[in-house]
Amino acid sequence: FLLGYTFLGSVQIMVYAGGVVVLYVFSILLTSGEGDRAEKAKRSRLLAGLSTMIAGLAIILFITLKHNFMQTANLAPLEINIHAIGNALLSSDKYGYVLPFEAVSILLLACIIGGIMIARKR
Repeated sequence: FLLGYTFLGSVQIMVYAGGVVVLYVFSILLTSGEGDRAEKAKRSRLLAGLSTMIAGLAIILFITLKHNFMQTANLAPLEINIHAIGNALLSSDKYGYVLPFEAVSILLLACIIGGIMIARKR
């Protein structure tokens, strides 16, 4: 049974993005009541959010436009077995993925704690 790194990366992104979305939905459901009304955002917070969004979009566009996708598109997809993928995920050497995997785990943990804290305020 052979899989490539592109499959592994897409599955990992879908699982973690889905987990974060589910946590957001649960936090909204736990904190909203029948008579709750949203407050109008202050102008300073609106500008801070807008500037953060524009900066994030600029970074994403810069990285996307600077990467040479055509050069890597000519390569044939590599087929790697599950054992090699597991070793790559759990190794901490130069090409290991244990650090990004743990960083995303900490992100999910922060989302869970944030959801619990929002629910406890109610």
